[in-house]
Amino acid sequence: MNDFWEMVEKFINFIGELVERFTKKKNDTLDALEVRSEIKTCENLVNRSYMAIGRKYYEMHKDGEFDPEFEKQFREIANASKAIEDLKGTLEDIKNS
Repeated sequence: MNDFWEMVEKFINFIGELVERFTKKKNDTLDALEVRSEIKTCENLVNRSYMAIGRKYYEMHKDGEFDPEFEKQFREIANASKAIEDLKGTLEDIKNS
């Protein structure tokens, strides 16, 4: 009978160790997810700031001189802006017909 209780105790200890390992892995996973989320938040902030700087640079230089390195982007912005205005007009025409 003593052997039975020793086996039960070993089994309980084994289950306890499994629960501890699972809990640690779960906590590590949650910590990693939280850190990944914080990284993504910071990356998004950096990207929004880059876009704001780019928008400001464009607004400041679109009618004047700008670095020739950005000529292609300035042209793309101007062309896309014109296309947007044309498409908005088309949309209004569709709504009004």
